[in-house]
Amino acid sequence: LANSDVAGSLKNPRGYFGGAFDVRTKSGRETFRKLLMHSANDSIAVLKSMNAQGMVVWDLEGEQYPKINYVGDPRMLETLAPEMEYRSAVDAYFKKFTDAGLRVGVTVRAQRLKLTTKGWRQVPLVNPFSTLAAKIEYAKTRWGATLFYVDTNVWKSIYDAAIFKKLMDTFPDVLLIPEHETTRYYAYTAPYQELRLGQISSPESALVAYPTAFSVINTTAGDIDGFHDELVAAVRHGDILLFPGWFNDVNNAKIKAIYDEAVGTPVV
Repeated sequence: LANSDVAGSLKNPRGYFGGAFDVRTKSGRETFRKLLMHSANDSIAVLKSMNAQGMVVWDLEGEQYPKINYVGDPRMLETLAPEMEYRSAVDAYFKKFTDAGLRVGVTVRAQRLKLTTKGWRQVPLVNPFSTLAAKIEYAKTRWGATLFYVDTNVWKSIYDAAIFKKLMDTFPDVLLIPEHETTRYYAYTAPYQELRLGQISSPESALVAYPTAFSVINTTAGDIDGFHDELVAAVRHGDILLFPGWFNDVNNAKIKAIYDEAVGTPVV
């Protein structure tokens, strides 16, 4: 929803939509709200044309502070992005998707956001279970969110998968998509992969340990044509292909063709 290249201005500090509106004024907040609603409508049209299951917003809180990257704490909207709360804009935004029969989700981070004398920073945690659980519970209760990309699930080393088992025991109806993983993560989550890095399916080691394991593969900037057959096989197994859903990307048709081919042939 935001653009870090234009964020930081006094008028549109979060960089939403790259717009020149002024969120300090009522008319600017009205403009922002209209753009947010239009964004939802456009995205729903794209997602429906792709027969998508749902969506995940990476930068719900905007991109005002590049040093902390994605905020990953929806509880902080009132503080960090008050325009999202203007006339319940964020609630209306997610409701459009759920009314369209789509699942919704957000980014949550395995750190605690803290305001210091040097500005906002992400504070590492020895055990992030309580923080992640609170963020998930908030988004789940407020918007019905069930898809969660878990950003930066490391501190010194990758967090123990037991934390994610506890999260799944607490929230059995959500899908957790951690940025980093070990093999054991596949027992409880659908780890994030990137096609541009040559990650085209769940690793064999994970499938040997957990035959029904699956990944979420971000296809952006990846060689979709070169890995077409491998991606068809991955989808047949159960891997999910992630694609830009906020505009009709030129490669979206290729992703849909992969799904159409995958479901058109019995799984061997």
